[in-house]
Amino acid sequence: MKVKYRELHPSDYNQIARLIIHTWKFDNFCNKPNVIQHFGLSYLFKCMSNQTYNRVAVINGNIAGIIIGADHRKKVNNLYYNLRYIYQIILCTFSKELRSNSNTLFEYSKNMDDMYSNIEIKLDAEINLFIVDEKYRGLGIGKNLYHNLIQHFKDTKISTYYLHTDTACNYKFYLHQGMEILSEKKTSLCYSGEENITMYILGSQLS
Repeated sequence: MKVKYRELHPSDYNQIARLIIHTWKFDNFCNKPNVIQHFGLSYLFKCMSNQTYNRVAVINGNIAGIIIGADHRKKVNNLYYNLRYIYQIILCTFSKELRSNSNTLFEYSKNMDDMYSNIEIKLDAEINLFIVDEKYRGLGIGKNLYHNLIQHFKDTKISTYYLHTDTACNYKFYLHQGMEILSEKKTSLCYSGEENITMYILGSQLS
């Protein structure tokens, strides 16, 4: 099975949005495919708003994985993706189902902000988004995407990087790659079929 690695193209947006929705079961928030697609796109564009690196893995024209990184030293704030994010969020507000679940999303974001505020070390870069389609797991795609990003971080003299994750995600993958828990918080939040998730901020220092 041949895997091609390349930069993200605009034609990938809808497919990646569907991958985001499927991975974290965001369609449990709303049973209208067109509405939840707007949510998936808003998630993607938010991740892209300060990106300095992205790669996708493609198999037979299908997006098998994606990783997006941001070098915070560069203070990137892409107006184009911010506007697209806002537009998709506005479209989401027309859904009563999504509005009824907004408290979960707001609480998640608030918890994350509180956790960040407790971290005292300087963090140069972030992994904004990292997904491998479950159909293609076990092929080494995740490790390739991850290690290529880390090599990019090293090449650009980044000293530290971090990401946020939780027990609804495969957070142990990052621990196996040598990342450490910088902050954690147990919550009563439920999503992606997981109840009372624990949220983490993981970080690593590059030599």
